[in-house]
Amino acid sequence: MTELVGLSTEGWLFLARPLLSVLVVAMAALAWRADRLASRRPNPSETPVPLAPGWYVEVLEPGLAHSIHKGMRIPVPGVLTLGRAPENAVVIEDPAVSASHARLCCDAQGCTVEDLGSRNGTLVDESLLAGQRAVADGTLIRVGDAMLGVRHVV
Repeated sequence: MTELVGLSTEGWLFLARPLLSVLVVAMAALAWRADRLASRRPNPSETPVPLAPGWYVEVLEPGLAHSIHKGMRIPVPGVLTLGRAPENAVVIEDPAVSASHARLCCDAQGCTVEDLGSRNGTLVDESLLAGQRAVADGTLIRVGDAMLGVRHVV
């Protein structure tokens, strides 16, 4: 049984090793090619989309959050809650973010941000927020490791 079609075990190994090497190289080349093709696909978040008038929160740095990504623009339809709990409009999965961390309230007259008694606080333009504060276009809000920018489109 050690000899099949006139070849010994050593003979089969002698033939199989180069074929195995070619197979490994071919698989690596296919994986590399798939990566290149995937990297060429346009990322929808990188494609500039004209925004309708209103207030937006733009994700500048997602930090540890997986449900938000850099460049994401989230419209503020009046009230927008931020926190770790799934019932928030913007979920930030970060241990430094409270379940109900902060709230943004926007209307035609302006926009305010309020810390909802979070454990680690909310930073507005790198200053610790106490209570409620009016914000303008370009204001930076840090919740945990996530950095968000307030945008107003007229």
